[in-house]
Amino acid sequence: MKKLLIALTCLSLASCGMLWVYRGLNDIPMMTWKQTDIQTFDANIEASGNYDIYILFRHLQGFPYPEVAINFNLDGPDLGLSETYVIPVIGADRKYLGEAGGDIWDIEYLAIPNQKMEAGDYKIKLAHIMNMDELQLVMEVGIMIKKPTE
Repeated sequence: MKKLLIALTCLSLASCGMLWVYRGLNDIPMMTWKQTDIQTFDANIEASGNYDIYILFRHLQGFPYPEVAINFNLDGPDLGLSETYVIPVIGADRKYLGEAGGDIWDIEYLAIPNQKMEAGDYKIKLAHIMNMDELQLVMEVGIMIKKPTE
């Protein structure tokens, strides 16, 4: 029984690593994201295929805005995208959206579902485009690329 439990644990841990092909999080200095502070990510996609691309947003309890507008740029082999996304942070019920861990909130926003991507290197840039220069209480911003779940 003990060997079976160890084998299942190893299998579970191994499969967790396969959930995404790229994940990058950048710390925001002093938890203040400035408009001029463009977050850059270098992702390598090893196999051509379709992928879901997520924007990751981590903030502290007290973040006052119901949404955050982000400019998203993606450049890579045979692909160049520039889009604006408005990521919901607070729902209609006035509660934070996402997953909570104490006073920290994590949002995984599916920006681009099922995007065809060739194998190669990609550069992704994120910048907030809110009406103020500085967004307070932002801890991290990131990107996650993974195979679509069906």
